[in-house]
Amino acid sequence: MSLHTRAENPKYDSTQWDELQKQYGNLERTNRDLLREDEEAEEKAVAQMKIDEAKERDREIERVLERDGDAEELLFDTEEEERFFEEYRAKRLEEMKERSRRNFASVLDIAGDSFKREVTDSADDATFVVVHLFKEGREDCALVDLWMRELAAEQPQVKFTRIFYSNAIPNYPEGN
Repeated sequence: MSLHTRAENPKYDSTQWDELQKQYGNLERTNRDLLREDEEAEEKAVAQMKIDEAKERDREIERVLERDGDAEELLFDTEEEERFFEEYRAKRLEEMKERSRRNFASVLDIAGDSFKREVTDSADDATFVVVHLFKEGREDCALVDLWMRELAAEQPQVKFTRIFYSNAIPNYPEGN
């Protein structure tokens, strides 16, 4: 099959070699190349139109702000949108208030009988719980305790707890 026949085939996809040959003038540009160039030019024109629309919108906002210092009329196209955003804002504020109420900011020592209540039951989508199984007198446990105290101060929304290893898991081997 000759290059000419191959290039004019609508299912033929150009290769890098063909593109280089066209760039150096060794191959003629095909109808497909012209079509692709037209599509690229159209995409650029659409992108430029969107940029121009955004600039015009910015100019309109500046004019309104200069006129009366309030751009509220530009923020919402309909009352329905305004109502939706007000409801969303109120919901988010309530969530933020709820999270701020859950301020732990320290490491909580728990016992075996309170483990379920303090860890399993209190963990939800908004509250993360970290549990440290510790043993008194171990250097590595003391180091983890120190890190947890620092993290608890930095992350008050996270509940940091610690429990003696054998209280959390009965018959847990000491060497682990």
